[in-house]
Order: sequence, then structure tokens, then C-alpha cells
Amino acid sequence: MRSLLLLLLTLTLALPAFAGDGRLEIHRACAVNTGCFSGDTAGYPVTINGTAGQSYVLTSDLSVSDPNLDGIEVFANGVTIDLNGFTIAGPVNCTGAGSTVACDPGGGRGIDAMSLTFLTVRNGRITRFADEGLIAGNFAHVERVATLLNGLAGIRLTDGAVVRGSSALVNGSSGIDVGSNSVVENCTSQANRFAGIAVLGGSAVLGSAVRGNGSDGITASASSVIRNSTAIDNEARGIVANSSLISDNTASSNGTDGIAVSDGSSVQRNVANFNAGYGLSVSTDSAYRENVVQGNTTGTVTGSASANNRGDSNYCGGTGVMSASCP
Repeated sequence: MRSLLLLLLTLTLALPAFAGDGRLEIHRACAVNTGCFSGDTAGYPVTINGTAGQSYVLTSDLSVSDPNLDGIEVFANGVTIDLNGFTIAGPVNCTGAGSTVACDPGGGRGIDAMSLTFLTVRNGRITRFADEGLIAGNFAHVERVATLLNGLAGIRLTDGAVVRGSSALVNGSSGIDVGSNSVVENCTSQANRFAGIAVLGGSAVLGSAVRGNGSDGITASASSVIRNSTAIDNEARGIVANSSLISDNTASSNGTDGIAVSDGSSVQRNVANFNAGYGLSVSTDSAYRENVVQGNTTGTVTGSASANNRGDSNYCGGTGVMSASCP
């Protein structure tokens, strides 16, 4: 009888658990002891291959003790993972901040969906993995996810990504790094080793804040928009872009220039003050208007496009300036 009871208990533990809304549960007990659903086996990483379903929810924290193992690996397109307020944690320790961030070695990632499309991850925290906190292919959607103290990027996604309401703190590479035609909105990226937020062409960075990163604060490739964001105390430039629209931002107290643009960019209604270089570096057929540029250590505006000042209410003051007129 005892043997029969043990067998029944084992079979029960091996069955997938469903949340009340039909999503498949992931929790510490099944991850370690039995596997959580079809396609997964006992031990990390939890493996999602899509045979059990497309929608998953954490119902406890996950803790990975091997720095070379992922927390969750995804091998199917269109998967949704709700972290449900819980944390996926690795064993890696990181020290320093900004350009001095250094983390223990290893190859593990918090959530690894490299090259997989239409991944959605929301509502939780990923921390202390030796590689990226979260990596995915095209058209990923990340919302309200905090990534911190990971050995490489906090969040790294390819083209068509959407990242909203998320944060990347003290990671060993860029904080948030996405491909072309992506949106990063209402995010925070602070004290990462390299750029705070990096986007490729045709993307938008909206309402976000970067601070104390070890390189540039926000970087964008051609045909992008950076709007209503702040870049403060980054070790290199605050905002960097080419062929892009830079509007209604604040770039302050950065290690070199506040805002640096080229190749036909438009710089409008920004504040660039107290940076260690120039307030604005505007070159190659770019133009600027309605900006406030003051208190920067090297000077106000530099670059071949200073003649492209549209003359509409720019204000310049501080080092190298005899009046409020901009170059």
C-alpha cells in the first residue's frame, strides 16, 4: 500500500499544474523535482517547447545555482511568460557600477529565447545571471520586467521589439539593447557598464530615464525618435543619434557632450546643461531650435551644422558665450 501511495504521489507531481485561467504553472518544486509540463524534465533550465501550450505563469521564485545554466529556455514562437511578481535568480555576483561593473563568469541566462519570435514576458524580476538577463528574437514584448546585476545586457532583443515600464540596473553590458523598428517606453536604465538604452534604426525611445551608465546614455541609429527622456550623469555622452528627431529631452551632467547628432538630425526643445563637453554637438546637415544650452564645461554648440541653427528661440549661456545667442 505504501508503495502504491508513493507511486500515485510521484505521478501527481509529474502532471502539469494549471492556474485558474488555464495557464501552465512554473514553480520551484516542479522545476527541480519532476519537470513542470510536457517537454520539460527535472532540473534547470525549465524548457518550454510549446507542446504543453503557449501561456505560462510563475507561481514561485526560481533559483539557479549553476552559473552556466539558464533559468528558462524557450524553443517555440509566440510564448507568453507571466512572472507574476516573482524573481528568476542566478548565482552570479556583480560589483561596481557604470564602467566598473564586473560579474562572475558563466554562460547562464535568465530567460533564453534567442531567435524565437513573438515572445512576451511581463511582471517580474530577472537577476544575477552570468550572460543576458533576457534575450529573444524579433517582435518580443517585455513589460514591467526588472533586470539587474546580470553579466551582460539586462534586456537584449532584436527587431520589432516593444519594451515598456521596465528597468535595467547594474548589468555588465548595455541595459536595454533592441533592434530596428522597436519601441522603448517609460523605462529606466541605470549604472550599466555600457549604454543605458541602445536602439537601431526606425526605433523610438519615449519617456525613459538613463543615469550613471558607463558609456553613452541613449544611442539611436537612423530614422529614430528620442522624446521626453532624461540622460543624466552618464560617463560619456547623454544622447547620441544620426538622421533622427531628438525632442523635449534633458541631457545633464554627462561626461562629455550632452546631445550629439549627425546626418540630418533635428534637435528641438531640449535642455542640455552642465555637461563636461559641449551642450550640443550638431553636425552633417543637422539643425537645432528652441533648445536651452547652458553651463556646459567646454562650450554651448559645436559642429559643422552650427550654421543650421534655425534661430527660433535657442538660448545659450555659460562657457565661451558672451550673450544668450547660440552659434
